[in-house]
Amino acid sequence: MTSEQSYLITLKPSQETRDSFELDEKNVLHVRVQLPTGEIVDGIGYRVEINLSRDAMLGLGVELIRAAHTGSQEKKLWHMHPSDHNLASQVLGVYLHPSSCELLISQREFGDLQTVLDSSATSSS
Repeated sequence: MTSEQSYLITLKPSQETRDSFELDEKNVLHVRVQLPTGEIVDGIGYRVEINLSRDAMLGLGVELIRAAHTGSQEKKLWHMHPSDHNLASQVLGVYLHPSSCELLISQREFGDLQTVLDSSATSSS
């Protein structure tokens, strides 16, 4: 017997409405870049560009919501490779474009936004 759960998303929220995941301000995303040398860098001097088709937005969004609601508390890591004629592998509901860089997506808890900001200010001083 399988139990199905649903996750309700308001497609046109009002300006005053905050989704439940926003209330404790733990919806933090950290972006880093791995250089060809293997060095991992982050900071305001770098940019990352992600282009998605509409269906890729839906696929990635749905799969991330599913992953967020699984019972496991262990760290999650997805490693995506660009597609080619010999191997096209769908990960998290999307295929990487053939000219894409490899993409690593992981789930990690950072604490709330204020904690992250305080930690960042302490480490940069």
